[in-house]
Amino acid sequence: MCFSSKAHSAFISHDERSKHFSYNTHYILFCVRLFITASVSYRACSKICGLLSPFIKMPVAHYTTIRQWVIRLGYYRLQKPKPFRDDWVYILDYTITTSKNKCLAILGVPLTYLCKYGFSPKMSEVELLHLSVTPKATWEVTCNALTETSKWTGIPAEIISDHGADVKKGTEEFCKQNPTVNYIYDITHMIACVLKSTLLGQPQWDKFIKQLMRCKHQTKQSVLSFLSPPSQRAKARYLNIAQIINWSKKILYYKEKGNFMEIARAIAEKNTKKHNICLTDNNEPAMNESIKLFNEKFNWINNFREKIYEYDQYINIMKRAKQEITTSGIHSKTIDKIKNQLKGLELTDSAIDLKDKIIDGIKSNIPKQLKKEEAYLGCSDIIESLIGKYKNYCPENSLIGITQSVLIMAAATSKLDTASLKKAMEYSIYSDIQKWSKKTIGESDFSKRKKVFKFNSKVG
Repeated sequence: MCFSSKAHSAFISHDERSKHFSYNTHYILFCVRLFITASVSYRACSKICGLLSPFIKMPVAHYTTIRQWVIRLGYYRLQKPKPFRDDWVYILDYTITTSKNKCLAILGVPLTYLCKYGFSPKMSEVELLHLSVTPKATWEVTCNALTETSKWTGIPAEIISDHGADVKKGTEEFCKQNPTVNYIYDITHMIACVLKSTLLGQPQWDKFIKQLMRCKHQTKQSVLSFLSPPSQRAKARYLNIAQIINWSKKILYYKEKGNFMEIARAIAEKNTKKHNICLTDNNEPAMNESIKLFNEKFNWINNFREKIYEYDQYINIMKRAKQEITTSGIHSKTIDKIKNQLKGLELTDSAIDLKDKIIDGIKSNIPKQLKKEEAYLGCSDIIESLIGKYKNYCPENSLIGITQSVLIMAAATSKLDTASLKKAMEYSIYSDIQKWSKKTIGESDFSKRKKVFKFNSKVG
């Protein structure tokens, strides 16, 4: 293992330190980057430092200390004053947990920045403008949050969301009070809703899904486990049908190839209880057994061959429409460009109907006062990614619920350089974070449980 002298000196230098911190700023940055960029847990960050310490002269911080650094960075990013401007794009959504509380996040990115650098912003290119926790997601909560945020940042040029019941009415009420705001329906959720309405009206789709689930249960713990279909998601199922259709196409192609050697090897491994068997003419199981087993579990898919290729057309249509909007945004020529993208495709009547519905949905989504040179953000995937990152760090627990760790979302929007990190460490005071947490989040169920059980243990 080789490290440059520059990297070595960065960790042992005593010049780059934040006030009241014994740890080097470069070292803090290293740990925070491990957590946010590399998605390494707090405990693993500490262990990695311990593993590297024999090779680089560096300290080993406790995992709770690393957690405090991330929380401090998030608090700084949230409290940092935001520019007051009239071209903000608000991206909002609720993160739903298994606890009673819900968290409303409003991201912001300047429209001029999107027009210059593209309509697929990265996490480090957006700002967390608002973060609040509420026991009930109502339209009044959403409207009040938008109103309060606009007082500090300016009336936005655009608001984009998934049009969920918890955000739609509140946003529409805010737009009534501020007619200049353009309310855009996120393209990802819009086409998913169109797809859902199309598939729910098809009896063949229901039969296909039932067969798929049966096949999953029959093969996941058998010699055919390596061919088992992917699991279906409980939530956002219609946003993720591509993997199911791709699997179906591969199974059909696998059958057409007719090479069932891997199945034969799996059967031989099971019968001899040995792995990595080299099949020869002397010990190769009868191919008829492999073919029979494959047909027994996967022959049902032949009944849906035509439908699978039709569903593949659906995916192709949605992919091309979304790609255009995520690349160029929503503008006056969006419909024409999408039609050109879809021109020449051989489509079934059902696929043509889906295409028309998606185009009509996008058309109704284009702001009426849109000028020729204007373009707006049409995809809110960035907030879904941010919430997903937060949930990845904090697995859902009905007792723990929402805690200070919600500030991870703010920390994840940081550019993670030494200058901003130094400011964050010096700005954030632990007592202030505690006050913010008590006011914004309140006491978690887990904290209440510990108090009750501690009292009960004393009584016992």
